[in-house]
Amino acid sequence: MCITKGSQRKLFYAYIGTMMKTTMWPLMAIMMLLVGSAKIADAQTIDSNYVDGVVYVKVLDSSNVVLAPYNNNNVALNLILQQYAVDTMVQPFPGLNSQLDKTFRVHFSNHAQIDQLIIALQALPFVEYAEKEPIYRTESSPFTPDDIAAQQFYLDKIYARDAWGVSQGSPNIVVAIVDNGLLTTHQDLASVLWVNPTPNTGLLDRYPNDINGWDVADGDNNPNPPGGTTDADPFVHGTLCAGLAGAKSNNGVGIASIGFNIRIMAVKCTKNSAAGNTLTNAYDGVYYAIQAGADVISMSWGGSTGSFLTGESIINSGASAGIVMLAAAGNDNTNSMYYPAAYNNVIAVTSTDANDTKSSFSNYGTWVDIAAPGRGMYTTSAGSNTSYGTASGTSLATPLVAGLAALILSNEPSLSPAQVKARLLQTSDDINALNPNYSGQLGAGRINAARALGTTPTIINGVGDLAAIEVGLQIYPNPGNNNVFIELSNGADIIGITLHDATGKVVLTQNIVGFDSKLHVNMPATIPPGFYIWRIKTESGIVSRSWIKN
Repeated sequence: MCITKGSQRKLFYAYIGTMMKTTMWPLMAIMMLLVGSAKIADAQTIDSNYVDGVVYVKVLDSSNVVLAPYNNNNVALNLILQQYAVDTMVQPFPGLNSQLDKTFRVHFSNHAQIDQLIIALQALPFVEYAEKEPIYRTESSPFTPDDIAAQQFYLDKIYARDAWGVSQGSPNIVVAIVDNGLLTTHQDLASVLWVNPTPNTGLLDRYPNDINGWDVADGDNNPNPPGGTTDADPFVHGTLCAGLAGAKSNNGVGIASIGFNIRIMAVKCTKNSAAGNTLTNAYDGVYYAIQAGADVISMSWGGSTGSFLTGESIINSGASAGIVMLAAAGNDNTNSMYYPAAYNNVIAVTSTDANDTKSSFSNYGTWVDIAAPGRGMYTTSAGSNTSYGTASGTSLATPLVAGLAALILSNEPSLSPAQVKARLLQTSDDINALNPNYSGQLGAGRINAARALGTTPTIINGVGDLAAIEVGLQIYPNPGNNNVFIELSNGADIIGITLHDATGKVVLTQNIVGFDSKLHVNMPATIPPGFYIWRIKTESGIVSRSWIKN
């Protein structure tokens, strides 16, 4: 809103501004405004109803002035820019009407002095008004269930709480865990199992009494791992995956899952008499999940043989039926294609750790679609009905993405598999700078559940670290010329830098190979003198600083 009321001091400044618009410009008056604003800055508070560091300025229709930082032809404007650490001025809405053509967005660093900045800008004779930018909020807000375990770092890493503010999953959306078995009596899984509405009439009774799923390997309706399975047994695999995709959430026990309220279909593909780490009937399981009407199929398995045309045909049929298909990229630390993940109609998932770096074991390559946390994943286990454990692998990253796909479908059930995939990829967080040796080989980035559900991520971790980085950032000399030094005094690492001119255009960019807390930048001679803003990317976030080139 425009500043029209306030303290006596503000009214006095506004009076000076009015006089300035009706008389010749007195430079001493603007100096009084600037000095006065510095004295009362401590009394200001930042309003949570408005965007920090942003002011909109409307230039008079009769004026030809174009707002730009470091304007040598306007001493008064330059004094304001320096006093309030204005970083950027842009024309955000050109071409709609003459009023918006004269409207500029001002970005500045001295956030607490926003009221004084507005007064100073309104005092300029060519300014019609200056105002704050309001913050508009959706009806959603982050939701925290009562059963998030302390070990579940990955839920905050992918901004799950923000996503749950939009949707907490629908029991109408079913994720099939096609694996080596699933403990259907587990306290965090029993209540979220898919229940077949017609267990005795489907497929000419090929799967009689398939209430919660089917064991396609042993040919019965018991998808549980063999009796006597312990938490150290390979047969826990399917139960580990199921918990990540859809463990019952907000029930006061165990863990929460990204899928929250979705349903889990149990499909067992390993004989009880076989080794638990093999799936002899994997595609029989996929076929069952397709026929039973799953919305998402999660496949935490695979191999290097991609010439199995029958399996690929089954995959393609699932996609044609409107099912989202996901598979693990493999754990061999190679860029060789891994199937079924590498098939065209499958979303290939690679694994990252808590720092968004590639898990040491994870496969990679240009055929990979997306990344998700897969190292140190705390989830349900099959040793008992109350067992939980920690495991790692692309097998664990895959159901996390499958659960997010189900959450997306819960909110927008009409989306096609291609649209769900596009949503996952387009809303992911770019992690190439954190993985310079694997740039372009970890898919579109690490999943971001908040953005995938159409809301803004709330920073939960790392706020203190970013604040410390902001305080410790030094860019010198400033003003400077062709040699610039950027240093983080708190020991954090610089990942990348960009330099923006007054219009917001990027004039210099550099990704750092090998992290460093101090950087020497040789400025290209083609960058002209003027006002610029540096954006320094670190492992905790992005910090900005204004800078003048002589």
